[in-house]
Amino acid sequence: YYNADPEADGNWGFAGTFDGNGHAIKNITAIGSTKEAVTAGLFGSVSGTVKNLTIENFTYQGVVKDTRVGAIAGQVLNGGKIVNCCLINGNINTTVINTTGVAGGIAGANYSGTIENCYVYNLTITAARLGGIVGDNYGDANDSNGTDRPGTIKNCYTTTETICARGTTTDSVSNVSADRYASGEIAFLLNRGNVDGTQAWYQNLDNGLTTD
Repeated sequence: YYNADPEADGNWGFAGTFDGNGHAIKNITAIGSTKEAVTAGLFGSVSGTVKNLTIENFTYQGVVKDTRVGAIAGQVLNGGKIVNCCLINGNINTTVINTTGVAGGIAGANYSGTIENCYVYNLTITAARLGGIVGDNYGDANDSNGTDRPGTIKNCYTTTETICARGTTTDSVSNVSADRYASGEIAFLLNRGNVDGTQAWYQNLDNGLTTD
């Protein structure tokens, strides 16, 4: 958790680089509270970079007044990035007191950040504003200058009905069926998004023999 005002200029959260190097973190459970302005996820707020990481079995449940919930980060802001990450099997259930709770599979909110080459598979989600990748990608007005801070979503895929509740996406697809994941198509599309030519995604299509 990261308990702070998500609109405050000084709320930078994690500002370094976290490289999961293709590993997975499993079975994360977060329990909400009635506090105002709570962000919940593996990271509360990310203004640095989180990359090459899988989250398996993420659960959040709680009564919320104003919260941002995502498996990787509660919120991405101030130029932060989440790249080549995924959530497999998520259950985010927020009992919302008012309309300010937002939740997404990768991040709850994306304020002037970038989420790219990510996917979410098998997510159940309930929130006031929700999305398979990000709950709110539009960017609420910043208290200091009154301007919106829209985020960027590129080349992301989810089995849910929406990518995000508000905002725009680039080359991203919702309602992706299970067979498109199983065939290797989504892995191919995710790798194609790495413009530097690096291969971040691998998938075994050979019944346990050689990894493709």
